[in-house]
Parts: sequence; C-alpha cells; structure tokens
Amino acid sequence: MSAAEARSHFAARLDWENAFGVRYTEAANRERLLHYVATKLQAHAKSEVLETRITFPDPAFAVADEYWHVVGQIDQATGKPGADRWGRTTYVLRKESGNWSLVVERIADLRIPYYKHYSALPKPVTVPPAILASYAGNYVTSTGKADSRITVEGDHLLVDAGGSKGIGIATSAQDFVVFTPGDLERYYDLHFEPGGTKLAWSADRGQRSGTAVKATAALPAGQHRNGHS
Repeated sequence: MSAAEARSHFAARLDWENAFGVRYTEAANRERLLHYVATKLQAHAKSEVLETRITFPDPAFAVADEYWHVVGQIDQATGKPGADRWGRTTYVLRKESGNWSLVVERIADLRIPYYKHYSALPKPVTVPPAILASYAGNYVTSTGKADSRITVEGDHLLVDAGGSKGIGIATSAQDFVVFTPGDLERYYDLHFEPGGTKLAWSADRGQRSGTAVKATAALPAGQHRNGHS
C-alpha cells in the first residue's frame, strides 16, 4: 500500500503522537514532521518490522501493535547516527459503514530491546540427540543448593526449577526458550555451555539472570532452590 493509499484510511482528525511527546490532530502538521524525519533523520537509516499483533476488543474497533527496529537514525543534537531504536507503534482503527479508518496512532520507544510475543509454542530447531542429552542433569548455583533438574523429552527439554516446571524449546543448539505450560506470555532463556557443564538463564529481557553448573552427583528428590519464576 502506498503512502497516499494509507492516508485515505486516516480519520479526518487522526490523534497522532510520537515517542517525543509531539502530538498532532491536523494532518498538515503531522505530514510536515514526518517528511522532515524521513528526509533528514532517517534518509539513510534501516528499519525492520519485527512483529505485528492485532486484537479486536469490539467488532467496530481494532488495535494493532507494530514492533520495529531502526538503525542509523540521525541524532539531532550531534548530527551523527544515534543508538539503535527499538519501539512499538500502536494503531487504533474504527469500522464505519464497512470501512476501517485510523483514529489514534501512538509511537513509543522501548526501554530495552524487543521482547518477542508468542501466540503458540515455536517450532524447535533440530538439535543432535547427543547434544540434547548432554544437557540433562541437575544444575546447582554456587551455594550448592539444587536449582534446576533438566530432562529430555523428544525434541525438547523439561525443566524443573525450584518446583516451577517448564518446556524448553530449542532456538539453536545451545539456546532454549522455556515456557510454563499453558502460559505463553512469561518465559525465560537458557544458554548452555558446550557439553552442558554450565548454564545461564535470563528472564524479563535480562532484568533477572543467573548461572548454574551441572552437579557431579544426583541430588535427592525434592531438594530444590527457589529458582526461575
């Protein structure tokens, strides 16, 4: 869809606000700013749409969230390329007489890099059985208390972290995303050292993280440290 075609779906007074708090309802003001950004600040930048999610809170309304990454946008203060931008643009659309029109648009920068959202368990990357088997075992922290018990089931891992059970889906031979059964919104990442001698976990995009090493001997059943949540 061309820019002109997209504009034909804008409401007469589209409520638009960017990540810097600039808010317009007059189309001319919005177009003037967007032209400046496109020709001056993002003329040589590269942008990528990472994910688009659409929900329908009401038959006559739709909310679309578009997650994106921009590299090389010019910083107005220095005149040089600034840091990467990770953001989300939210569109609110209203349906009238069978036609959808955009009534609200909000642009926001994310404080941390893009956090992927899942609507279904991802398809695992194929990991050689011997490598997958090397990750099975009990992993403990420096305190010596049991942290995680990992077993292999088919092409994925079963993780018991302090009684919190999860399904580990491979994204590479050494990296896994661990989901709580029935909950796709909260997950954490596992990274294994070669041979499965050590693992590192990270949750909430690095806001919580830690490491554990494989125990040399099996630990008694039920001995756990409260771990990932």
